[in-house]
Amino acid sequence: MGVNIVDKLLNYTILTPNSVIEWALGDSSAKLSESHIFEMVASTVQKVTKRVRQILVSRNVPGLPADQKAMLDETLAPARQAMRDLFASMENKLVAWASGSRDHGEGDGMGIEETDLVKQWGQRWLRVTRRRAAVEEAWFMEAETAAAAAAAKILDEQNGNGNIDMDYEV
Repeated sequence: MGVNIVDKLLNYTILTPNSVIEWALGDSSAKLSESHIFEMVASTVQKVTKRVRQILVSRNVPGLPADQKAMLDETLAPARQAMRDLFASMENKLVAWASGSRDHGEGDGMGIEETDLVKQWGQRWLRVTRRRAAVEEAWFMEAETAAAAAAAKILDEQNGNGNIDMDYEV
């Protein structure tokens, strides 16, 4: 239920993706091992990445008027930067947990075994976060390349440079 509530609060912009990440990866190492916390973070990240993808796909629709494309470009740049910032924030927090440099506080009652478990969970979360960030960057670059190739093909066809079969006599 908590994951659904957070999802609704994100939809209505009562919460920001950064606030969800801050809460989930902030102070308590116990949250790293909770599956519902991971689900909440994964859902939040998916919401952010899906928005960037939707904007890019909309912007790359063939025949889109220039003014609409410019408006989508103005929307895409900040959305993509917000996505990158979210991944960077997650990585910064997770590196501290994964390296064991995160200050657990005095009297936290954690022994060596518990500290090692926290490091392991932090390393797992960090690995997943880095992979997801890399996938999103690769997808974005591939979509941009495909859109550029499609635009070049349309331009060539409009200019009469498309696949023209020429027979030359020598």
